[in-house]
Amino acid sequence: MHLLPFIEQWDKHAWCLSMGADVAQKPEIKDYPAKLRRLFNAVPLVFARSQSLVDRLVHLGCPPEKLRINRTGIPLTEFPFVDREPPQMADGEVSRRAD
Repeated sequence: MHLLPFIEQWDKHAWCLSMGADVAQKPEIKDYPAKLRRLFNAVPLVFARSQSLVDRLVHLGCPPEKLRINRTGIPLTEFPFVDREPPQMADGEVSRRAD
């Protein structure tokens, strides 16, 4: 929020990226919900990492037409597949994923 006055006065486009912390309650920042709405009005786009963040941003006053989901990519080449056996439970049962 410390850049909000600058963003409001800047004659260039700016955008906002929500990664989660900014949708939390912030009692230490005076008028935080109102400042968020000012930020939403000042930028043409607001990016969020997930649908749940989009939903929270809409609840906080962001116009839905300004929201875009920008998911965090996972570099799959850096995490090669490793075939593993499921762990045994204490009673000899094999743990299973709950569907």
